[in-house]
Amino acid sequence: MKTCIVALCFLMVCVSAFAKNNKSEKTPAQRTQELTLLLNLTPDQQTKVLALNNKYVKVLGHKPETMKKKSEDYARRKSLRTAYRKQLSAVLTKAQRQKYEANSKAKKKQKAKEKAVKKAAKAKTSKAAKADDDE
Repeated sequence: MKTCIVALCFLMVCVSAFAKNNKSEKTPAQRTQELTLLLNLTPDQQTKVLALNNKYVKVLGHKPETMKKKSEDYARRKSLRTAYRKQLSAVLTKAQRQKYEANSKAKKKQKAKEKAVKKAAKAKTSKAAKADDDE
């Protein structure tokens, strides 16, 4: 019984932490501001990036409901993201592109680490629940 209560408390803490870390998608203006700070965009670049962000948020959507992974929609969204990155790269200088790509890789690594931690926590919780059921 103690194990079940501990597992339940652990699960509640994990869900609470996930809810706090689950950031809503940024608006085009927020995304442009983030890129401006990261890449030191010029005013001309800011205007172009904002227009690009506005265009793609209309196509891809920025609400969580529209961003859910649907198998029939996945290939289309992936190609749109690729087109966005290509157009963004055309606006950036070589140094800015390199910095953007390095930042993207770092974010992917961070997401992979977070996913691995969540998976391990989930496995540990289910293992504890199974052990409690066996008792």
